[in-house]
Amino acid sequence: MSNDTTIRQQAEQFLKTNQKTAGFGVALLEISGNKDLNPNVSLGAAVQLSNLVEYHWKFADATHAQKIAGEGFDYTILSEEDKNNVRTQLVAKMYECEDQKIIKQYSRCIITIARLDYPTKWPTLLSQDITNALNSQNEKGILTGLIALFGLVKKYEYEMEEDREPLYAILQSVFATLGNLIN
Repeated sequence: MSNDTTIRQQAEQFLKTNQKTAGFGVALLEISGNKDLNPNVSLGAAVQLSNLVEYHWKFADATHAQKIAGEGFDYTILSEEDKNNVRTQLVAKMYECEDQKIIKQYSRCIITIARLDYPTKWPTLLSQDITNALNSQNEKGILTGLIALFGLVKKYEYEMEEDREPLYAILQSVFATLGNLIN
């Protein structure tokens, strides 16, 4: 977060180089959720994580990336292990987070990852992460669950009617819990 252009460019190059390193996404998640760090550093890590997910999560392998990436785009192939580690910790990190700007970045990550990975690679998003948060009996947990649920249902926002069947199943599974929250 330096005003010095040289230092900022070196930092950007460091991030670009290291995004190909195993565990980079989880490291960004840890840094963004660390309350002991400078808030700007945590926010920067959250934004970097969100960008990593937005631009690189979709690539399964180099052949796939070359087919869909624009010419000259420097793609990164994230390992399934790294992706799974991010999926496993993301909703919990959002629950622990107090900073609304960081929570917004986590929400962006959930929207993108759910669109690409739910339900096959992230089956616990609804059955555990969202359900546990909504049933937490505390305001922060419920808000976390609602944000994550929003991210999940966004997956079906532009789907044709015949492709929305999973959305109805999702809503049916959380309807009773949401009804209890209102009462």
